[in-house]
Amino acid sequence: DGPDGLPIAGEGGIRMKQVGYGIIGAGNIAALHAKALSALKNAELVAVYDRNTAAAKRLAEEYGCEFCPDFRT
Repeated sequence: DGPDGLPIAGEGGIRMKQVGYGIIGAGNIAALHAKALSALKNAELVAVYDRNTAAAKRLAEEYGCEFCPDFRT
C-alpha cells in the first residue's frame, strides 16, 4: 500500500481506490454489467435492485452481493 493507504496496482505504481457499484434493474443486460464489474480489480458490485424481487435476488446471489428492496436506501 502507498502512504495514503491505497493499494499500488500494476507497473508504474498507480494507486487505485476500490469503488462500490449498485445495479438498478436485474434484466438481461444487468448480468453483463455485473460480469464486467467482477472482472475489474478496483470495482465491487455491492447491491442489486429490481421491482421483480426474484430477479434481483437471483442476480445478487449469483454475484455475492446484497439484494436491495428499495433503491432509495
